Amino acid sequence: MPVKRPRQNKPGQKFGAKKKSWVWVWFVQDSTDSNIAACDYCGKIIVRLASDKGSPKKLSEHLKVHKLDRHSINYSRSVPMDGFGVTYNHNGQVMAQVQHQDAIMEPSTKKQKTSDPDLASNPFELGASSRYLCADFDNSPYSTMKFHKHLLKFLTDNKLPISVIKSQSFQQIVYDLRSNSIEDLLELTGLYNSLIEVSGYGPREGNNESENPINALTNVVARASK
Repeated sequence: MPVKRPRQNKPGQKFGAKKKSWVWVWFVQDSTDSNIAACDYCGKIIVRLASDKGSPKKLSEHLKVHKLDRHSINYSRSVPMDGFGVTYNHNGQVMAQVQHQDAIMEPSTKKQKTSDPDLASNPFELGASSRYLCADFDNSPYSTMKFHKHLLKFLTDNKLPISVIKSQSFQQIVYDLRSNSIEDLLELTGLYNSLIEVSGYGPREGNNESENPINALTNVVARASK
């Protein structure tokens, strides 16, 4: 009986084939549990069981609810992409077309350095990311309106003045987490200033809820989101 030789991979390769599926264009994998992923379209968290053995079946079934397929473009990513690995700008024009469009690489559970040449040359990794996911929070895709609503809820729940989010220290925190959100934050504070000017509110927030300009701004944002 022939003796089996231990399998040897080439340098840089790992045992076992990497999972490939276009569904990862629409899902963000949890940074601590590879079986947990959030849908970019609706924010719902999908949990795969150990018995699924890494199969993306549950993820693809969820995307069918939204009528999303390989041809659908995910514009919520920093680099919009379809299920064939083709990248687009936010106007829907093709940016780059890859040579191998048969699949999307499933995000790696291990963190990779941005200097990794394989990562930099792999267009399937563009816009893909992993983050900590929790059902206690709103996992729906980021939008200016959503950010405004959460900022105002933060102020009203904690009975804080608008000066808190106007402060440089608060804005620095926002900048650290998502630099592009600074423009959205300034848009909200600008809207607040306009409300003060047009509505004739005093420089200080009133104790009466109906006279509180933050509550008035919350109502304006709520109406705009409908």
